[in-house]
Amino acid sequence: MSLPKNREERCALFNKRFPMLSELVADRVLNMVDNVDANRSMDRLVDYFTQHQDLHPEHMLNIANQHRMALSFSDSVRLGRLMEEMDSSLSHDDRAILAQWRDHPAFYLLFSIVEQRSGSTFIIRDLFTDHQYLIDSSALAYLQMKAETRGKHYLTLVYDTGLCLQTISLLHYAELSKEELRFLFTVIDAKRFESSGVDGVLKANPQGLSIFRQVSTQYRFTINGEELRAQFAEIELADYRFEEPYWLTEKKGRMRRYTLVEPSQAMYNLVDEQSLDIYASRQSITVFVLGKRTILFAYSTRAFDLAVRLLGIDEPVVTTLNMVLLKVVETERLHTPWFPFSFINAALDEPTEPDEQSEYSELVNRYIAASNYDEPFDLAYEARRLGIDLADAQRFIDQFHEHIQKPWAVPEEERCYEIEGCPLPAPAYRLDFGDSPHVIKHFDFAFDNDDVIDQLSQVVGEKFSDIEDLADLLWRLEDLFIIAIGDNGLGTYALNMLLWITLKAEIDKPLLVRSLALEIYRSGYTISEAMAYDQFVEKLSSVILSAMVGMHLYSLQERVKRENKSKGLYTIKATSALRALIKPKSVGKIRQIKDVRVMG
Repeated sequence: MSLPKNREERCALFNKRFPMLSELVADRVLNMVDNVDANRSMDRLVDYFTQHQDLHPEHMLNIANQHRMALSFSDSVRLGRLMEEMDSSLSHDDRAILAQWRDHPAFYLLFSIVEQRSGSTFIIRDLFTDHQYLIDSSALAYLQMKAETRGKHYLTLVYDTGLCLQTISLLHYAELSKEELRFLFTVIDAKRFESSGVDGVLKANPQGLSIFRQVSTQYRFTINGEELRAQFAEIELADYRFEEPYWLTEKKGRMRRYTLVEPSQAMYNLVDEQSLDIYASRQSITVFVLGKRTILFAYSTRAFDLAVRLLGIDEPVVTTLNMVLLKVVETERLHTPWFPFSFINAALDEPTEPDEQSEYSELVNRYIAASNYDEPFDLAYEARRLGIDLADAQRFIDQFHEHIQKPWAVPEEERCYEIEGCPLPAPAYRLDFGDSPHVIKHFDFAFDNDDVIDQLSQVVGEKFSDIEDLADLLWRLEDLFIIAIGDNGLGTYALNMLLWITLKAEIDKPLLVRSLALEIYRSGYTISEAMAYDQFVEKLSSVILSAMVGMHLYSLQERVKRENKSKGLYTIKATSALRALIKPKSVGKIRQIKDVRVMG
């Protein structure tokens, strides 16, 4: 039995035979009479879902199916028995594939991307062992097209073809840090995580997949502008006494929890009085004494630093956790380092605003919605409708603007390059522009217009001669902009906004590249936070010349002088070919760039 030596041919063979063979393996292996452990494991998962009626049926079905595959594809003994039983009815290829699965059991892998080689091929790194693999996955490639799923930590079941890995069933992703993910798998099953990693934890605790998906996205919780992020560390306290009424004491058997509720004069002598009052009133600082172990816990970095000074201890090794992660972990009743105590419900019960503030909150919410979707906002009307004095309403909006992140301010010497009335989508829609051009919903693409692609192929240089259709062209542009400007939505945002502005412009109106760079740079925070303005101008100018002009998607009005290239001091115009291939859709109302932008 032999498999193709070429990786692409082998991947194609495995993909072709997988639907039939996977069902055969899962059905026959799980239903073998002696497979008691596997059936018990499936029963435990069903029990978990029975206790979690709020989970979506499709979610439960997908998790159950992946666990079913994990149990059957990693059972080498029963896979070998299945091959013997069905030997006469198996084709040459099927026997070879089953033998590969038998000799290389499937395993769960939590990883990050090191490099995207091409298309669906990636170099990936195991998050906890740092071992690198080659993987072929069209699903992983698709996740890189969208900003919300690009560049995350990914979790999936994989099998080894002998030349690369391939995925089985769902790809899960999370924004959690490596530290947070280590915490998660430790509290699910510490012994198995220590002995057999993520794979051992999930095969023994399939509900872990469901828990992982529940914490896939981070949410920010803030109080008065300070982000809540749990901080805890194991510490040594020799002689410190938790005296009442300053510390609230709770007991559970031999365990103790001490919560700071009222600062003493001695505490005021050590730290800032105002901060101490704030954190005491919020009950933000807690010490757990669990037998011989002592754990310091706080709800923010500032609170933790303050607690370290209060207790007079050296800087400990701190673990930082997202509050949603903690909420899920404690809701699932997992064994946390501070078990049997719980704290998350109190942590997320933010202080409520006084009743008289509710009208002001509604005012700001309506103002934000109007600003983000470019809708008119009549402050006088809204103030009158809500019963707020107009002067107070204006002052409240002004105060709100003082606390939001300010957009990049155009330097005085650059104002001459502004594009008056530059057409930009409303701020709320700009978030989409960090996605791959293939999945963005704000353009119409003429994928069937092969005539234009054929015309371009006659004039482009050898560097772009392998582009066969519009899909190829979009992939090439995306790659070139990511290389030039950056990943994580930077390059794709610049490309999509460039296309949007130039295709919205008048057909015969040339645009200065420096002006385009300025408007793209200040249209959102992402690029301005990543690099300096002049650096972006140089990068954008270079990729426009090498890619967009090189592919005859833009035409130059005159030869570009060397000294003007890096400064973007030359003009371009969208060609008829580009306008025939890509058309911008109507997205929200068009606004003047000089208006206030809340979202960026």
